[in-house]
Amino acid sequence: MLSPEEVASLEISDKIGSGAYASVHKGVHKATGQVYAVKILDQGGDGADEDDISRINDELRALEECACDEVVKYFGHTWVSDKLWVALEHCMYGSLRDVLKPGMTMSEGQ
Repeated sequence: MLSPEEVASLEISDKIGSGAYASVHKGVHKATGQVYAVKILDQGGDGADEDDISRINDELRALEECACDEVVKYFGHTWVSDKLWVALEHCMYGSLRDVLKPGMTMSEGQ
């Protein structure tokens, strides 16, 4: 796990994904060189209503408690200015959507 201070000090670089409420960037821990995916949510701060905050907190709790190899690992989160930074496992091949193509099938072992 990373402390909130460590999450805030990650060196953010390339944008590797985006969605309706967040973008995902490559983040590097300067002291160790460890690479993370940093999900930056713009929905926080004054623009978020109670339902948004509840949904975000539920997602963070679920990620923190999840110990499944098929789900990206959660390493910590913190607020940087009015944005929520969530440090996650960096998947070198991108998201599942990036890997799977329409009509593609996979075996159970894959």
